[in-house]
Amino acid sequence: MADEVRIRLLGGFAVTVEDRPVASGGGGNFGIVTSLEFRLHPVGPQVLGGLIFYPLAQARRVVTGWRDLTGGMPDELTTMVALTTAPPLPSLPPEAHGTRLVVLAGMYAGDPAAGEAAVGPLRTLGTPIADLMGPLPYTDVQSLLDPLWTPGAHNYFTSAFVEPSDDALDAALRHHLTTPTPFSEVHLHQLGGAFARVPAEATAFSRRAPGVLCNVIARSPGAAGFDAHVAWARAAREDVARHGDGSMYVNFTGDAAGDRVRAAYPGAVHERLVRVKDAHDPTNLFRLNQNVRPSAAA
Repeated sequence: MADEVRIRLLGGFAVTVEDRPVASGGGGNFGIVTSLEFRLHPVGPQVLGGLIFYPLAQARRVVTGWRDLTGGMPDELTTMVALTTAPPLPSLPPEAHGTRLVVLAGMYAGDPAAGEAAVGPLRTLGTPIADLMGPLPYTDVQSLLDPLWTPGAHNYFTSAFVEPSDDALDAALRHHLTTPTPFSEVHLHQLGGAFARVPAEATAFSRRAPGVLCNVIARSPGAAGFDAHVAWARAAREDVARHGDGSMYVNFTGDAAGDRVRAAYPGAVHERLVRVKDAHDPTNLFRLNQNVRPSAAA
């Protein structure tokens, strides 16, 4: 592009071009970033975070109980449910290795002592197999799951924003029972809090109402059989998405087809992004992505 445009990255989510909200969460549609200006928030160095493992037999009780707790959680506490298969961690009993289970992941971005009270109810949703939630360095939280994401694996993500009704959660649990590999997972991300108090029109990330983001992950160590794994993820996503408005998160969009991109951006937001694309990339040079197409390429 001929002209350098000053781009500001706000809080890791919103990108503004010349002080106008443009993109959010890694769109990659509008140009080459030549400089970044961060607004940082102090966290740590010690935080309260980690994982609580529950057995599959308690899955529905844990997931619905977690859903009921999220509305009253303080802004400092962010949680996620992972419907997964137990890895061979020494912190888990050997009989749990390789079994399907439910993991509550969370972090309290504040005083760890205050965090203990905030996460307390999460420990009462069932009988944990292992409780690995406690004080640890913030940097450790950021790399907690890195050993599980080995190089060379094939990964496919797809997602849906949903209301966490019993039916929606039951759909997620059903597909947890049919994961095609031990590495494939269904994640339920908590929404709401300060996140939901940003006006929907303020950034391109506009699905801010309280609820749940369901991320379906098909993953295998290599290419063998991966098409079938992707088919499982797509079917799971479509089933869960029936309990929402059909929208998805652009960073968890395994397919870059136009209808999927539009499902990530509501009508007025997509129209604004097209106008920005028209101004800064009218020939659609940056198109190997979840592409917002300029008017001339539509």
